[in-house]
Amino acid sequence: SATRRRVVGKSSSRRISDGHNDNSKIRMSFVEPDYTKVDVEDPDTSSVIGSLSIVSGGGGVEEDFPSSFHSSNDDGKRKKRVEGIPRGLHSIIDSKIYGAQKRRLYLVFIVLFMAMFVIATLHSFARRGHVQHNMSSWSPVAVNVPEGGLQVTTWNIAAVNNNPFEYWITMPGTPEYASLMSSVEEFLEHPDGRDITVRDIFKEHMFDELDSIMIRQQGWPSIRSYWDEEYKDLKIVSEFMKNPTLGSKRLVSMPDRVTNTINVVDADEPVCRPTVINMYEGDLGTMEKWWKQWGEFMFVKKLNFSSDEGAKTPSEMLLPIMQSKYPDITEEEEAVSLPLQTMTLAIFDAILVHMMNTVSSSDVWQPI
Repeated sequence: SATRRRVVGKSSSRRISDGHNDNSKIRMSFVEPDYTKVDVEDPDTSSVIGSLSIVSGGGGVEEDFPSSFHSSNDDGKRKKRVEGIPRGLHSIIDSKIYGAQKRRLYLVFIVLFMAMFVIATLHSFARRGHVQHNMSSWSPVAVNVPEGGLQVTTWNIAAVNNNPFEYWITMPGTPEYASLMSSVEEFLEHPDGRDITVRDIFKEHMFDELDSIMIRQQGWPSIRSYWDEEYKDLKIVSEFMKNPTLGSKRLVSMPDRVTNTINVVDADEPVCRPTVINMYEGDLGTMEKWWKQWGEFMFVKKLNFSSDEGAKTPSEMLLPIMQSKYPDITEEEEAVSLPLQTMTLAIFDAILVHMMNTVSSSDVWQPI
């Protein structure tokens, strides 16, 4: 019959009696295995088992566990363990090895995925012309560094807003774009005789209409003294556009932030203020056309920008400028900050429209 295997080790025994028949006594002897001698494994659970001998009283018959509890020996080979390692640790070691193999497999998949992603990205850039196909065509360019070193500057390549002067883009097939941007830069850096006064472009009648509607419709105080004494005689570039105080007081940036591009709840497209620094599509070919559209936008047309607050005109959306937050603004200017920021915003937009129509024509710069 089946070959029997005995585990050599120390045994401990105890006697069990049913209390009635002393001749019917069974002694159970559990043999504690010596792990360095023989390996016996339960193939179903991969756990190490001992050997249990049942000795019948007087018969001395011993039986091992059935052969199904031992590893198969059909191929004539038995699994060998590393000597000196307790069998109870084998299952733990096996599970750790399996976990390490899974981690290695996951790592291989991740590396392959990243490689495929990089290849696909480079291929996409190459198709769009961002990557040169002939790498050998690249060659270093010698630069003669002036005495004292080389100063380098960068231009933003992206922006979160729609102001076309916030960044420089590439428009293949539209050489007018580069010419237009260069002309705008020249106008602002070297205005010379084009640095006229504010009242030369934002006319007196425009201020009169603005001041009147702010008093009548909005209930704001008149700011004629500010117009007459501080603003109308300023040079449009050197004293207004480049005036750092206007920036620190937020008299232009604050109202522009609120009214530049307004998302409304009843339309998919936003509503833009009639100005150069957004996506406004109306005709801005002349100052009179611009002023009519600007006044209607600010004071006439109501916009549903919030389902909770109802429709408002953009002028009703403006916020006071507080000295506690912007210390450069005076207490007097804080008291009239709503009409004051409205006027400075109108002057700012008027200068931009005038500049664009000076360096180009509306049929060129507006489509761009």
